[in-house]
Amino acid sequence: MEAVDYQGAVKPYESTMVVELFPTGENVRMVVTLQPMHDEETTRMSTLGFTSQLTKVEKRFGGRE
Repeated sequence: MEAVDYQGAVKPYESTMVVELFPTGENVRMVVTLQPMHDEETTRMSTLGFTSQLTKVEKRFGGRE
């Protein structure tokens, strides 16, 4: 859980992320579920930021061939 308290007028709240790993042979499938934020725009921006971070994982460990 992460405390979200950077929104000024929005009361601080907790946000949850669930990461599931599924081994499939020599690979591992990762499924990340992000809890919606307090509004659609913040949820969208959070998702975009997290997706951007995942590209670093793919660059480091390689993607599908």
